[in-house]
Amino acid sequence: MDPGGEVTAIDSAGFGPVTITNKSVSITSPNGVEAGIAIASGGVGITINGLSTDKVKLRGLTLDGAGVGAAGIQFNGGASLTVENCVVRNVTADGFQFIPNQTTLATLAVSNSYFDDNIHDGIVIEPFSSGAVTASIDRTGFNNNSHAGLVVSGLSGTGALTVAVTDSVAANGTYGFAVESGAANSVSNLSLTHILAEGNSNTGVAAIGTNATLWLAKSTATGNGNMFLAGSGGVINSYVDNYLDAANGAPVGVAFAVTLR
Repeated sequence: MDPGGEVTAIDSAGFGPVTITNKSVSITSPNGVEAGIAIASGGVGITINGLSTDKVKLRGLTLDGAGVGAAGIQFNGGASLTVENCVVRNVTADGFQFIPNQTTLATLAVSNSYFDDNIHDGIVIEPFSSGAVTASIDRTGFNNNSHAGLVVSGLSGTGALTVAVTDSVAANGTYGFAVESGAANSVSNLSLTHILAEGNSNTGVAAIGTNATLWLAKSTATGNGNMFLAGSGGVINSYVDNYLDAANGAPVGVAFAVTLR
């Protein structure tokens, strides 16, 4: 793939793993064409090792681990990643790992996508250096992931970590949406608007640890083991326009010994 180029699937077909190194590129499957990426046992479907100036876009792809592939998408570095109309499913770890290890800003945009039936998390956003991360996620589903739908973790970095999610669902996992950090780690904020957290066996929405803050607006949490959890210094700010199942859940500010990662 040439830097700045675009790879387009013109016929429905299956493809092997892809590694993008030190270049901006787009991989696209147009409407009506199914581009499937089979993930090898213990492997990753798409790996992105970009420079601080590289911008990568993925659109219309289906990545299936078939119960043996480790991860669907792994972003290790770059300026930005855009994921649109993609499906990642059936991997043994996380569906999508956004884990930049850099001192510069990395941005993420995910829309109209699904991260389902993965053994650990649907998406984990966890920077590993001092670079800040900003991410926006909209119209995205996290269903039947064994651990969590979305985990925003500041425990491995020090740069500001800011994630906003809207019009999205996390259902039938252990946790729905969660943010975590520590006193010496990234100031981490997760904003949830128009989301549904339902049927998660432990907790619908969670903020764990100092520097972890979750903002909840115009959202619904119901049918979870606990409605919400704010522990070990984590803070949940809930506006008055939410629909929260009062039958379960712990009061905001109560400390819990919980490890999300």
